[in-house]
Amino acid sequence: MKKHFCMLLFLACACVFSAVPALAGENIEFPGAELQLMEFNGRTHATHHFIGPDAGGTGKSKSLTGNTVIVNSGEVKGITSYHEDGDIEEGHVYGAMNFMDEEPVTGNQVIIKGGTAGPAEWMEGANGTVSGGIGSGGDVIGNSVAVSDGTVNAAIYGGYSSDEGNVTGNSVIVSGGAMNGLVVGGYGGYAANNTVTISGGTVNRSVAIGSVLGGFGLNATNNTVIIEGGTVNGDVCGGRTYLWDGNATGNTVIISGGEVNGIIFGGNFGEGDGFSGNTLVIDGYAFSVEGAGNFENYNFVIPASAAAGGAALTVTDYVVDLDNTNIDITGIADGVVPASGDAVILISNVSGAPKTINGADFAEGNEYITSCGTWKFSTAEGKLTATKSDSASRK
Repeated sequence: MKKHFCMLLFLACACVFSAVPALAGENIEFPGAELQLMEFNGRTHATHHFIGPDAGGTGKSKSLTGNTVIVNSGEVKGITSYHEDGDIEEGHVYGAMNFMDEEPVTGNQVIIKGGTAGPAEWMEGANGTVSGGIGSGGDVIGNSVAVSDGTVNAAIYGGYSSDEGNVTGNSVIVSGGAMNGLVVGGYGGYAANNTVTISGGTVNRSVAIGSVLGGFGLNATNNTVIIEGGTVNGDVCGGRTYLWDGNATGNTVIISGGEVNGIIFGGNFGEGDGFSGNTLVIDGYAFSVEGAGNFENYNFVIPASAAAGGAALTVTDYVVDLDNTNIDITGIADGVVPASGDAVILISNVSGAPKTINGADFAEGNEYITSCGTWKFSTAEGKLTATKSDSASRK
């Protein structure tokens, strides 16, 4: 990942610089549109192949807002010789790019319907990027990538900044296809209010920072990852900072379907705050994961299988630390009516104890009014369990 970031900074510095006026948005489809080439230091044999709005051979799209780029089929790739490993395949898709100055990049979209974006196979480095919008210090706002089919051998960013701009309101929606790189709603700068939604397809990239991230920047706040279907073969993180003392707070992960073969985090670990306000929502779906952590809030819509004696969240490899957390039952799956005395395992493998249940201080075995009735909560035997109660003795 570090190598990828450095390469984009190199592009920002090395591209041919010239004043390019902003134009109205373009509509571009591939096949049809030709691969564009970006020159490095005037060396035409050293190229950066991409599909996107007209950039005139520079590092800045002539139109920075309102573009739509669609890949229907074919292969978005070329051969570049300006690389430490010799000739390599690389390919990129941009809704808009600005590696030259701080003019904002806003409201662009990339749609992948088929084909292959990036080289024939994923390689570590900057050889493949799919992004709704890329900037180099200015704001990157409201850009998006949607993938419904095909193969993406590239990192996917709803919005990306190689510097300290605001990266806000960007999104990635994956409903099908194979993603073999990172999937990030908003990367760089101050990443806030970005979203990734996975409803189908497969994300196959597994790296230490996470495979799917709502936001990733100097600070990452109020970003969201929604897993409705599909498969993620790696970790999921609501928000992450690449600074050891940065903050990743107020982020949300919502699980209502699909599969994650990894760990789910609200924020990352470090000297900064990666815990406050981060929320995991188990939305009526019995879910299994290797571990879960850095969530201050755990909210549950009880799935039917959990009401029948299963677990809402099964944790297979790592213990979930409940200290300083807040727990609430916010709903029950349609058609499920728990009777008094019915027990539901909310989390199968825990240590410590919650701070509150729906805002009231936790005490082992006490009863609490939640958003959907009165329940008795316990952490006995390393499980967070809620037992339905009709008792008049409530907290």
